[in-house]
Amino acid sequence: MQSPLSVLMSVAPEMAELVERRYTVLRAVAAGEPVGRRILSDRLGWSERITRSEVEILREIGLAELGGSGVSLSAAGRQILADLAQIVSELQQLRSLQRRLAAEFSLRRVFIVPGDSETEVVARDALARAAGEAILEVLGPEDVVAVSGGSTLADVARHLFSHKDYPGVTIAPTGGGLGDALETEANTVVAQFARALGAKYRLLHLPSDLGEQSVSILLDAQPAIREIFDFIRSATVVVQGVGTLKSVAARRKFPTARIKTLEQRGAVSESLGYFFDIKGKVVEAAGGVGMRLEDLSHAAHVIAVGGGTSKAAAIRSLLNTGLQHILVTDEATARAILSDESVSR
Repeated sequence: MQSPLSVLMSVAPEMAELVERRYTVLRAVAAGEPVGRRILSDRLGWSERITRSEVEILREIGLAELGGSGVSLSAAGRQILADLAQIVSELQQLRSLQRRLAAEFSLRRVFIVPGDSETEVVARDALARAAGEAILEVLGPEDVVAVSGGSTLADVARHLFSHKDYPGVTIAPTGGGLGDALETEANTVVAQFARALGAKYRLLHLPSDLGEQSVSILLDAQPAIREIFDFIRSATVVVQGVGTLKSVAARRKFPTARIKTLEQRGAVSESLGYFFDIKGKVVEAAGGVGMRLEDLSHAAHVIAVGGGTSKAAAIRSLLNTGLQHILVTDEATARAILSDESVSR
């Protein structure tokens, strides 16, 4: 069973920063009260305007008092300050994980939700919502967004919500279909993303496992297919789930011999038809329909979304490619990525 804090953060992850900010003000006041607002601003390292705004909020909710000598905590404020200590400690542990992951893998941004999305429905839903937040944070008015299929991105599509439409944005699949259930096929996910964002979309009605020779023949014979290929490869934002060797082999119905060969080569993750070892090195370029690995280096934002400790090695593998900019994961997986010796770099 999740702690009340984990449930709260799953519903409203944006509250973490707010709670920490109010706690910081309460501590600064308690460090020497009563305290004038200018001195308090210096303690906090904030502008007087921001400090005045925060103090006024604390006064309105009964946690601070204003007198001739400055700001003091109320009796309720002192009690809340004590009660918040453990809560803020937990929040800061998540922030510490975010900073460590960002530093180790040179990521621009890391989103971590409490819990384990592999075993907890609440955490899985929170992961999907956090991914939506990550997308909206970088989405521009005329971006081309390429999204992969799979259950994780299907969850993201179901939870994606925007307060405004993006009529200049176009959503497209990163590649062809894998014969998945309809609701997790890339084209279905694309349509759901577009509907949630009020955006346009393009579909690709080809299987992902066409060989390079077949793809080449198609591109030469069908200008319309070449045009959609070129369009997909021009994506400015890429959102992809994390494929483990086991999950990809099952979805693509690999024969046992092929799986053993990939295991012997050290493959632990897959992206865009490429298999990677734990260090992020390509061990096999199977090819496929749609984006190529080099296309990721041209995208402005590449977002990897994946949770569940069984995916820790695969996530670490993809992060080691250096091609991901933003990671969305859960707390249990973040800890596994950073501490599990079996996925050491």
